Amino acid sequence: MEHRFYTLDVFTNNRFEGNPLAVFTDGDGLSDDQMLVIAREMNLSETVFVQKPTEEEALAGCASSRQKKNSSSLGIP
Repeated sequence: MEHRFYTLDVFTNNRFEGNPLAVFTDGDGLSDDQMLVIAREMNLSETVFVQKPTEEEALAGCASSRQKKNSSSLGIP
């Protein structure tokens, strides 16, 4: 399984400082279990999966993309 992702440092103005997080720009089609496995493998405090809106969200005029965040609050160390 191949997915594009970026690592970012937040809450800092300097590279390699602050709080690192991973952003997966193609989270569509991943199950919750797959996202948890990926987040555990990343071993960061935050991992974000960006997803296209569902048909229901699109019809309701919601945001143009969704995100699913996996963090330590979901049982990830």
